[in-house]
Amino acid sequence: RDNREDLTAEIKKVEIEQVEFTKNSSTNHEKYHKFNLSKLEELNKLEREDKRGVRTSALFMFISAKGFGGNLSWVGGETKLSFPKDMNKSIRSVSSKIEYFGHLMDKCDITIENESFEVMIDRYDSITTLFLLDPQYLKLNSYILEPTRTTYGNKDFPHDVCIDMTTKIKGQFLYHNYKNFKLMELMNKEHIGVKHHTKFIKNTNSTSNSFETCVELIYHSKIENFPSSSLNNGNYQPQKMVS
Repeated sequence: RDNREDLTAEIKKVEIEQVEFTKNSSTNHEKYHKFNLSKLEELNKLEREDKRGVRTSALFMFISAKGFGGNLSWVGGETKLSFPKDMNKSIRSVSSKIEYFGHLMDKCDITIENESFEVMIDRYDSITTLFLLDPQYLKLNSYILEPTRTTYGNKDFPHDVCIDMTTKIKGQFLYHNYKNFKLMELMNKEHIGVKHHTKFIKNTNSTSNSFETCVELIYHSKIENFPSSSLNNGNYQPQKMVS
């Protein structure tokens, strides 16, 4: 947050190291995988030595972007991550992502907070707010509010409370989750719409072109149900977004 230029410059150094290591190996997944593991080992060494400088941050940002977030964990004072053998995730630029987010922080009024969803909804809910809610995912096609098996997050996450508060939001919201039958029942309200989205899962299979799909549901508030739409000729435009 505070030293973006230094961080981006260091990440670019790592990306150059990747180019050199994988030279002439644009289709060699194993070589990208080996490089990612070497950067994770370097990061773990710095963590064990309790070094929290720009290099440590750069390595963390680089390797955390190489796998799905659910594979990332903190064990015994070290970052643990399993890398899928996915070419796109092996070569994509992390520095450009940091630069883009830095640009948004400079140009927009962004506040970063570390609070529970209960606090954030209570603090920011109004008819001019749009909430983006992406809680821990529930088991697919289940009839109970049981979360998927993960190595991160809160296994005791209060899904029932989050769902109840979401349905009572004064402004607008988008709420993502797997197709869960209990969730569908609780979200079945007159003022709530839903979109179905088929997505790929198990990215580790991507190199063999063997994909498994699942259905994600995106619940959303219906614009016409909000009184603020009358303030702008029927077009409701939130003035604040909370993610």
